[in-house]
Amino acid sequence: MLKIKMCLFLLLFSCNCFSSNKTAEELKLPVPTKNIKTLKGEIVFPDLFLGHPHRMLIVKNNLLILDTHEGKSATVIDLNNPTNTQRIASIGQGPNDFLKLMTASYHEPKSAICFYDSRANRIATYKVENNQVKLNNQSLLSSVRFKNNGVRYVLPLGNQFVSHGAFEDKQFALFDKKGEHLSAFGVYPGDNDGVQFPMAFFLKTQGLIVGSPDQKHFAIAGGYHDQLTFYKATGSIPQKVKEYFSEEPKVIAKTTVRGETTTSSSKLDPDCRFIYTGVYGTNNNLYVLYRGATFTEMQESIDKPCAILVFNWDGSIKQAYKIPHTINSFAIDETNRCLYAMRVIDEEPYIMKYQL
Repeated sequence: MLKIKMCLFLLLFSCNCFSSNKTAEELKLPVPTKNIKTLKGEIVFPDLFLGHPHRMLIVKNNLLILDTHEGKSATVIDLNNPTNTQRIASIGQGPNDFLKLMTASYHEPKSAICFYDSRANRIATYKVENNQVKLNNQSLLSSVRFKNNGVRYVLPLGNQFVSHGAFEDKQFALFDKKGEHLSAFGVYPGDNDGVQFPMAFFLKTQGLIVGSPDQKHFAIAGGYHDQLTFYKATGSIPQKVKEYFSEEPKVIAKTTVRGETTTSSSKLDPDCRFIYTGVYGTNNNLYVLYRGATFTEMQESIDKPCAILVFNWDGSIKQAYKIPHTINSFAIDETNRCLYAMRVIDEEPYIMKYQL
């Protein structure tokens, strides 16, 4: 009897190993792991109207979605009471309005959300009190504009700000609490040919940046290449902890000078791959959405499996979650061990929930 049980255990173990190896091969993960779990999700909040959602954030039992429609830029869902849903962040040029919300980051030490407006090149920080997200003069802690033309994505890093953008031969720049440029750092790990044209080079090598809520870490995940670099906030310049890189972008970037006007542009090869299309940070982990779809597949909206890779902030991979269909932006609720994500079904966006 013991031999039979042992044989069954070995059989199941070998089947699980085979299944994980096969899944890993199918996904072609840029950072390999055998610890892969397949998730099954369900649609939640089916009656919620969504316009063009593109970022998600969990803040004190609230699900914040950057979603521009009907004069507002964001939706806030109370996860404890979903009927309590509000639209915030008016589109406009008033003191608490936004032109184009690009990102939202949670600053845990300040118990605040930092909203970056890419068109106004401004980051506004609002206090979150009594688990409520309100954007008004009473909750506004600061509003900072950046005069540097290279700024493209901004997030808080303690009492400073870090930006990914076009900064000559560097990937990042640090700014003080008034938006004044302090220093530039970080070098793209691949081919630096063309770096003398900062904006064109940025269009080719751009990525997504995200930080931990406790303001101790941040990372970049490449868009058209597989750079994944981890930084720790220490001293005057963040320290690089670990870096992954193996695939150059199949992008043609160029700069055109006509008189006093300089323009930069980029063109994607049909086989250019969209590597990482989403990032999310908690105090414990970095979650990265791996798409792996080509430019042609993206244009044709081909639905294919994707994966979320989980790393600690030292850069070590812990596991991966396979999702059997395409998702876009996502947020992680580690307390309740679930994942919220956007999925498009019949050209309509829906919020999905997956148990981790």
